[in-house]
Formats: sequence, C-alpha cells, structure tokens
Amino acid sequence: MKKKVHGADVTRFLNSRYWLTANIVAFIAVLSVIPALLPAIDLSAGPLGLKPPSAWIQSPSLDEIAGISATIAIAATLYLINTTYNVIRSLSLVYASVFITAMMVMPDITKGLDSPLVLALAVLASLLPMFSTYQSPNSTRRIFLTFAIVSTAMAFTCQLSAWIALTLVLLAAVAQMRILELRSIMAAFIGLATPLWIMWGFGLTGTLTLTPPTSFTLTTWPAWLTPVSATCVGTTILLWLILSSANLLRIYNYNARLRAYNGVFTLLGLFLLLLMAIDFGNVPLYMPLMAACLGLQAGHFFTINHGPRSWIGIIAVSIPYWALIVWQYMS
Repeated sequence: MKKKVHGADVTRFLNSRYWLTANIVAFIAVLSVIPALLPAIDLSAGPLGLKPPSAWIQSPSLDEIAGISATIAIAATLYLINTTYNVIRSLSLVYASVFITAMMVMPDITKGLDSPLVLALAVLASLLPMFSTYQSPNSTRRIFLTFAIVSTAMAFTCQLSAWIALTLVLLAAVAQMRILELRSIMAAFIGLATPLWIMWGFGLTGTLTLTPPTSFTLTTWPAWLTPVSATCVGTTILLWLILSSANLLRIYNYNARLRAYNGVFTLLGLFLLLLMAIDFGNVPLYMPLMAACLGLQAGHFFTINHGPRSWIGIIAVSIPYWALIVWQYMS
C-alpha cells in the first residue's frame, strides 16, 4: 500500500537539503541553456583601477566554474551565518534555496567571477566576524577584519559610490552590535585603509577613479533595462519588500541580539534599494546581494508561518523566477 503524501511532508522536503541540492542542479542546468536576463555591465576595473577577478581567468570555462562556485559559496556563507548565530531561529535551508532560485535568472552575472558575486560574497563573509562582536567592545581585531575583507574586495570590484554606501552600512552595523566607541571606529577605518596601503606599497593600485553614479533618465536608458530584466529586478525587490514588511513586527519581538543581527540585514536591503535608485545604470551589480537578503527574509517568513501548508508559499515565491526562465527561453 502506497503511503499518502501530506502537505507536511512536502513542506519538510522544501525545507531540506534535498530541495536545496535540486535547486543547485537546476541552477547549473539553467546556465547552460538560457541566455542572460541581465546583460553584462562594464565593470572592468574597481575605483583604484584594479581588474576584477574575472579578468585574471583566461579560460571562459574556468571563469564559468568560478562564477558557479562563488554563487554556491554565497549560499554556504548564508548557511554559516544562520547556523552560527541562529539568525532565523530555524535549521531550515529554504533561505538558501530561495537565493539559488533567484540567481537562476541572472546567468550573465553568475557565468563569471565578476564584481557582483565578489561584492556579495565579501559583504556576507564580513558579517561573520562582525556578528561575533555583539556587546564586546574589546573585539577590535574582528572589527578590523570585517572592514579589511570588504575594503579588499571593493578595491577590485566596486564603484566608489557603492564602496562609500556599504562602508556606512557596516558602520551602522557596529552601532547595531552596541560597540560604537572611538576604538571601534578607529579599528574600522584602519581595516579599510590597511589593504589599500599594502596594495599601494606593492604598486598594485592605479589612480583613484571617481565614477559618478548612473541615474535613470528618459533619454538615456541603461543597457540592462529590457522588459525581462526589469521584471527580474522588480520581482526580487517586490518580494523582499513584501516579506520584510510581513516579518517586521515578529522580528521586533525577538531578543536584543537577534534584533541586532536582523537589523543589519534590513538596513543592508534598504541601502541596496537606495543604491539601485541612485546608481540605476549598474543595478545588476547589487542583485546577488539583494537576492541573499531576499533569501533570509523568505527563511524568516516560512519559519514564523510554519505549518503543513507552508509549501504553497515556498512554491509561490519560486514561480515568478521559473516563469522568467521560461519567458527568456521561449523568446
């Protein structure tokens, strides 16, 4: 006699590592069969004239493997953040699955180890030492490490406007960790300066490039702005806004430590929206990090509203991305 499949069984499967593995396999398969939804943006050098990692890799195949590996590494970093600091108060892996699903519609970003992936990986990796400093003002070495990681990555990959904005986010995170003191601020700025000083000492840096943000005008449309890509960006932003708004009051009832951790991610998402509005021509640069924020909000939502029918919501979040993949493949 066959066992009847209940909604709770489906929900359990969608929260498990098996569904995450299926999404990773689908992600790799999608990269090989559909063209880019987000056309490439010109990010050939960082603000100090340093080439992004993709420029170091001569083989297109190796570059694609590196891009796929970096995407999976971002999901693994989300996993480490959650398991180490219990950010979403659940061992569910739905946040990583949602992130991978959102990344499926960004093949031109994920097909190479370029600026967007490196930026997202660096920012998330920097939060691992940052979160360990909660109410520990003596942890100046970890504050130094946090800012040194981001400074190193952004020197190679990021525009100066994003560099400044994300530095402000991390300084706000220092305040969230309740360690905003003079020595913490000094450790942060020394962490920002040290990698650049070392690069300058070895003659690696070029001239500081003050590239202004590319705003939206009716006469000048950015290269990435097509109906499909605009829908992709709009879907991720809209889902983040809906889920973060739905989670807000429940997260407010968490203990002070978890509120601080989640406040950092909420602030990061808001700053990303601001950066996208100001630097509209380079929206794809911020999309992997936005997808990571969406994944965490989805993890919260389906943890808070866990039940036998939670699988309906998980599938509902994924459907727009699957529809975008079909749309692009059929066009």
